[in-house]
Amino acid sequence: MPEQTLDSPPAQAGGAEVSSRQWSAGQLTQMYISSVLGAGILVVPGISVKEAGWAAPLVWVVLAGICVCIAQMFARISMEFPTVSGVTDVIRAGMGPANANFAQGVLLLVYAVGNPAMAIATAYYLGAVTDALPPVPITAMILMLLSLVLAGLNDRIIARIQGVSLKIAMVALALSIVLAVPGMSLANLGRHGAPTLAGVLTAAGVAFYAYLGWENVSLLGGSVHDPRRTFPRAIRRAVPVVAITYLAATLAYAALPPGGPTELVPALTAALPAPLRLVLLIASAVAIVAATNAWVLGATRLYVHAVRGRTSETRAKGVLALTYAATLALFGAGVVTHSDLLAWTSALFMSVYALCSVALARMQQRWSLQAVVVLLSSLAILASRGVAGLIFAVLLVVVVLATRATEATRSTGKARK
Repeated sequence: MPEQTLDSPPAQAGGAEVSSRQWSAGQLTQMYISSVLGAGILVVPGISVKEAGWAAPLVWVVLAGICVCIAQMFARISMEFPTVSGVTDVIRAGMGPANANFAQGVLLLVYAVGNPAMAIATAYYLGAVTDALPPVPITAMILMLLSLVLAGLNDRIIARIQGVSLKIAMVALALSIVLAVPGMSLANLGRHGAPTLAGVLTAAGVAFYAYLGWENVSLLGGSVHDPRRTFPRAIRRAVPVVAITYLAATLAYAALPPGGPTELVPALTAALPAPLRLVLLIASAVAIVAATNAWVLGATRLYVHAVRGRTSETRAKGVLALTYAATLALFGAGVVTHSDLLAWTSALFMSVYALCSVALARMQQRWSLQAVVVLLSSLAILASRGVAGLIFAVLLVVVVLATRATEATRSTGKARK
């Protein structure tokens, strides 16, 4: 087992890379909320109700508990390894460089797949607002390029944009729910269909995708002021907001008459006058645009870090833009579906989550409740992700077993010496 622990000086030093360190707890909280809520708040609650019926709110409650453990795990990683590469640093410290390189490769791939998936969801939603948009793949690519441009702005400007966007989106969502109350009824909770095991598992898998994003903010670790205090504060503020917002949105959708659109705000505002409905739709669209920006910002930091010293930041962004274009081209050609991209995104993230939980446990020389919950939930979600999940589940088992075999060989060699 590696000698470094979370309490050792190397871990605490962390090698912060960015001297500016200008993200405060409040700004980081806004990034967490916008990254995790994202497009999910507008589409996932409706999907979960259609799949799990009246059991959908219970699914969100269970996942909220898992979400707490995941958020705390990544906050701990960001505290101890406050760098852009903090996620891979903890895996390197706990499981060696080979596994760290594997994790970095997975993260590079997941953003190439996951960011376009979010942009596609954004394009679909914007299409519900107006018919004057280009085809979905082109709209999604425009959003990707816009986000890449915004990622080059000063951190203070980005934080201000995210803060204003988040406030607008939350007000629009809250107002949509309040105005929809007259059309809600508790009796509608049981009219969306009886839950089945397959439906609940599908709802859980989709809902878990909505909870992704905690690791995205960890990529800003090198720019956070006093990370050992800032990350825990931001997590304590962000987790309740995210969990309550998703649960409230799901309950609101489930209380509406069945048969409406899956998208949350269009369903909530269906009975409102057209001008007011349009205003709320446009305001809520700000949420997913801001979330796309948050995810692309994290991806940009990771790609720039990966090629540091070998090429310029502009070229790194160019490579990222090409990967987005390739993914969206495959989607536009019908080679992959939006559901395929979501499935692969979840599977890729779950692989990194599982590796992080194992690495933390090995560094601490004990399994904490957080690490156990994250590992088990990662494996469960992987198992529900079809072929994509099975592939990465097998890879994880191979990686962990290979690590143990390598350490056993090294220990035997040292003992002989």
